[in-house]
Amino acid sequence: MTPAEITKELDELELRLERLRIKYDQFFTGIEKVAPWVQRKDVDRRFQQLHREQMRSTTLRFRFNTLVQRFTSYQTYWGRVL
Repeated sequence: MTPAEITKELDELELRLERLRIKYDQFFTGIEKVAPWVQRKDVDRRFQQLHREQMRSTTLRFRFNTLVQRFTSYQTYWGRVL
């Protein structure tokens, strides 16, 4: 993948992660009746896909690692609340 494609994928992943967080917040408040397992699996799959990519740019690696840390924090929180 080119750096432009990786940047586009990171943008999309960040957007999907934020949507997933909102879905979980709605689930915990009772608005949604079912936990968003499908969306979570999709986000997890995208993380695995990007993890296999060779990112030579320090900026892209930093951005990806920041998203990984955020997702890990969310997973810990969601697991505790569930």
